[in-house]
Amino acid sequence: LCITGDWGEGDYATGGAHTLIDMRTAGSRYWCNDSYAQADFRQRMMAKYGSMDALNTAWGTAFAVPGDIAFPSSPAQKRHWLDFNWWYQQSLVRFADDLYQQVKPMFSKTHMGLKPGGAAPPPLYFGQDTIGFARTFRERNVRFQPASCDSRYFWAKWRASAYRFYHIPFSSEAGGAYAWEEDMGWLFNDIACGMDELYEFPVHLEKYKDSILAASEHMT
Repeated sequence: LCITGDWGEGDYATGGAHTLIDMRTAGSRYWCNDSYAQADFRQRMMAKYGSMDALNTAWGTAFAVPGDIAFPSSPAQKRHWLDFNWWYQQSLVRFADDLYQQVKPMFSKTHMGLKPGGAAPPPLYFGQDTIGFARTFRERNVRFQPASCDSRYFWAKWRASAYRFYHIPFSSEAGGAYAWEEDMGWLFNDIACGMDELYEFPVHLEKYKDSILAASEHMT
């Protein structure tokens, strides 16, 4: 299941996939200023708080009617900011879930996979909720294929703990053009955290064949 990220990952456009399409104008930023996103944000915040008084009390704002509800402008707005980022991330999780519900009946006998992304830690504007994806796809036998955490064991373990808790089988992949000879730490981390399948790019299989074969004894 390819979602919305630059390489079909579980994040918003980050302006990185220049090898696929010219995305130099798609910088790293929040992607939600359209009228549909604003309306959804207002609706869900009203559903959460139930009234304008409760919402304004929680946020320290003075919005008069639901149509006035706006996105926060700064992390200093605390609860307003937290609610916004939670909504932003969950919007992407809900989209992935909707996509799964549409596709699964047509491929009922096909093993399905999902790329939830792999930044460690992901910036908030990526909209990438690793735990949310795992919770939503629990017990569906959908294999996750996140990019490696670049030898950052804490984040690899944090992610893998959610996969284990929610019974998510997961593969791993080296993010981008990676030199096997330079650092094998990311592979050790992911194996130690429960990764049971490795995805590699064809160009890597050819270029680093000897190194991959040498490492394969640790993958069985």
